[in-house]
Amino acid sequence: MKKDEALAGAVTSHIELGCTDMGNSLGIQKMPRGYALMLNRDQTHFYWLRHDGKESQICWDKWAVYRGAQDDVIKTAGEMFRNQNCHAIN
Repeated sequence: MKKDEALAGAVTSHIELGCTDMGNSLGIQKMPRGYALMLNRDQTHFYWLRHDGKESQICWDKWAVYRGAQDDVIKTAGEMFRNQNCHAIN
């Protein structure tokens, strides 16, 4: 399953629980590919949701959540790179 399809399914399941997709609230900025900006069902805090279902911690600042998603992309890419290098060496 592609990231976009997996993310759409994850977002739908969170919306069914009462959360809101806030991806259009960042103006010209967009969440990284495979991530959604969500508002919890109490409408008090934001969090990011990744295509594989992983969630960030909640925060009242949507821009902090946005930056956290960007940081997670870098962290995840670094882990994938290290794993690929380990497999290539073995």
